[in-house]
Order: sequence, then structure tokens, then C-alpha cells
Amino acid sequence: MPYTTSCPCGRDVPVEATQAGTELECPGCRRSVRVPRLSALRVAAGETAIPLNAAERVAHAVKQGLLPSNLVCPVTHGSVNAVAIFRIHCERSWKREQAAEEDHAISRLITMLLFSFVGLFVWTSRKGKQEVLGRDTFVDTPLGVSSEALPQLSRQRNQRELQRLLCAIPEYAAVFAEYPGATVSFVSGAELR
Repeated sequence: MPYTTSCPCGRDVPVEATQAGTELECPGCRRSVRVPRLSALRVAAGETAIPLNAAERVAHAVKQGLLPSNLVCPVTHGSVNAVAIFRIHCERSWKREQAAEEDHAISRLITMLLFSFVGLFVWTSRKGKQEVLGRDTFVDTPLGVSSEALPQLSRQRNQRELQRLLCAIPEYAAVFAEYPGATVSFVSGAELR
């Protein structure tokens, strides 16, 4: 995306993201213009300082009241008079056994053979520690629906169908494109007043 920075002569100088932190020449007055860091260029252009992933963009839009944006219920195709909240679980943390460096399969086998039951105890007690990898990443996504659809949506468990309904909103479709293994669950629903 092209950004701009200002020259002391008053002219806006177009710059690319790759030029952040460098100096360039003003095309008007030929003075040297210092280009700010990329985060400063992004903020000046109305973006966030750090690019957001799809889930963070959705959470930001929900917080600003920009979502849900649909006016037609994706279930009944009637008018929207209720909101259903779904949670898209994008990523889950997981655990991996960390083997101790001195712990090898051969030494485990020898210990077990030599000491039978005692060896088995030693072998199981010398297992590595668990390392937590990744992080739990989820986003709550409101969807405008008709009040008649709320009971049906609260019972819906079919992941393909839930994703199809949410993908009616492009921002939610971007979350599923970025996190193809994401799962969806119904959280709550309420009629609009």
C-alpha cells in the first residue's frame, strides 16, 4: 500500500512500505526527506501500527460496532430482528513431551531390563516435561438473524453449515480462509429491541 510523508516545503511525498526508515528526495524542492518507521506510516494512514490477523480485525470491527453487517437472515432470508453470537475457535494450544537430553531410548530399555519393576518406575518417572505450544485463539462473531432462526441455530452442530452461514459476511470468511481448521460453536442469541 502506498503511504505519504510530508516534506518541510509542504508537499506530500508518496512512499512505499519498503522505504520506511530511509531518506529520499522530495520531487518538488529536492530536499532530503526522512521517511518514518512503517508503524508510524500505518498509523498516519488510519491503520493499526501492527498489521492484524483476520481474527483480530473481526474483534476490532465488532468492538467498533461495525459488525454484524448483514440485513437479511442467512437462515430464513427474512429481516434481521435478533443477533446470534458464535465463537470461532481459530487455534488451540497443545502440549508436547520434551525428552530430557540424557534420556535416550537405549538407556531406558537397559534400565528396564536390569531392574524390571524398579526400571519401569524409573523409566516412567524420567519422562520429559510438557511444553505448551501455540495459543488459544478465538473470536466472537455476531450474526444478524431472524428471531425464528435462533432456536435452530442454538442446536446446530454441523460445522460446514455453521461456517457457510458465517461466510455470508466477508470478514468472517477471511477468518476461515486464514484458519482453515477453525471450529464454530453457538454462544448466545438475543432479540433486538
